[in-house]
Amino acid sequence: MGVPAVPSRGVGTDFGFDLGFDWQYVVHGEQRYEYERPVYVGDALTGETTLEDAYQREGSQGGTMTFAVFRTDFEDADGEHVLSAYNTRIETGGAIQDDAAADGSGHERGDPDAVVEDVERRDFVKYAGASGDFNPIHYDEPYATDAGNPSVFGQGMFSAGVASRAVREHVGLDALASFQTRFTSRVFPDDTLRVFLDESGENGAIDVEVVTDDDRTVVEGSATSRE
Repeated sequence: MGVPAVPSRGVGTDFGFDLGFDWQYVVHGEQRYEYERPVYVGDALTGETTLEDAYQREGSQGGTMTFAVFRTDFEDADGEHVLSAYNTRIETGGAIQDDAAADGSGHERGDPDAVVEDVERRDFVKYAGASGDFNPIHYDEPYATDAGNPSVFGQGMFSAGVASRAVREHVGLDALASFQTRFTSRVFPDDTLRVFLDESGENGAIDVEVVTDDDRTVVEGSATSRE
């Protein structure tokens, strides 16, 4: 038996669809995985992606936001369904401002289940190489600031990866049935990330939250395990 792994596909992959998005203003909104069985290093997986939905709505900070929801079904070398991955991307039409609603101050929490201290720019570069998400907004400082951002910022799935480590250690990937995340704010260089797991979620789910050292909630999500 190999080492369990979590597949990762970031905003930099277009799945073969020409969305006409301006990549300076595209963010990863949500990600969800539903597992039939664990994925192991060495598995040969083939994925087929469909565009599940596309819609627009007014943003809370003004302007129109365009959403695209992709579903990728993965099969192994024997043609057996292994998992389905759902990826939501958002074109904001301009540089995003981190929502004050992401401020988690005043929320009572216990000790974190995992901590990643002092995130660095090179962490975003390493993640780009590992995931294939080469949107320069995450590692090219002039590109990021020219688009109206204060600096480069981390990929959504970088933050989800921090959360997934805590979930893996708590549940074990062999028992993992689903894992989903919603990206509520951005991770910047020098942030420290703290992961909190709460087993009192609905229908036995584990609620997942990733919070910075200045109490910004950057990820909200949940995980479920097999009985």
